[in-house]
Amino acid sequence: MAASPPSPPRKFPTSGCVVLDATEKIEEENVPSYVAEDYYPAYIGEVSRSRYQVVTKEHRYLTLKVLVRTKEHNLVDLHNISPSNVLQKIEDDLVISQIEKGELERPIARKVLRDRTIYIRPMPLSTGPPVLCDLVDIWAIGVMTWVLLEGGHLFFARKNRILDDEQHLAEMVSLSGPPPPEFLKRSGTCSQYWDSQGNWQGSVPIPDQSFEIREQWLRGEDRPLFVRFLRRMLCWMPEERPAAEELALDAFLMQPQATASSGTSTES
Repeated sequence: MAASPPSPPRKFPTSGCVVLDATEKIEEENVPSYVAEDYYPAYIGEVSRSRYQVVTKEHRYLTLKVLVRTKEHNLVDLHNISPSNVLQKIEDDLVISQIEKGELERPIARKVLRDRTIYIRPMPLSTGPPVLCDLVDIWAIGVMTWVLLEGGHLFFARKNRILDDEQHLAEMVSLSGPPPPEFLKRSGTCSQYWDSQGNWQGSVPIPDQSFEIREQWLRGEDRPLFVRFLRRMLCWMPEERPAAEELALDAFLMQPQATASSGTSTES
């Protein structure tokens, strides 16, 4: 059976919408590490590869995000994961049709700049289970865990608003300690930042910080358990990081079950 021909592109209105003050920061502009030039300025109605059309603004659960790759990191391969990479399953396709109809009839508010347009609108939620949309490692899950709990980035990794490997590594040392000798032997690039004894020799100073200092929300036993949980994921050697199945049984995550078991024993 022959495949159905693609439907023609929708013609979305370019007027009749609320135009926001260009001097006020909105949406992703409020993210501390946001740099506009890192992202492709997609606009509603744009067609990509004669196949995909942008029909509305993404907001965490339904996303088409285009990141312009400007630099390859050949020292440490760290996958980037954030709440924006967690997709929520849409179990009823009618939701998509309603989103498209809404944009055609009531164009969403936007801020129009010289080189891009920033749209604003929360997307409807759905009841499906959340799913990671990228293949990620345990390190990346550790970074996302921090973002979800603390509400801010763990690593800023920028110098003068530009992504910088040396700054990133200095921050990693400040939180995870110096890398072991085995790690330094795996890449000749390491000699740019550490001497033969493993001492930091980069031009960027090691920040004076720790997980314990930066963590702001937990109290009592929760804080050391959380820090230990993070350290297990954010260690230098990939093979020393726990598998997902092992991590699921970590004491920090098992607290509700331990509390329930303790309550049951007391009642007995």
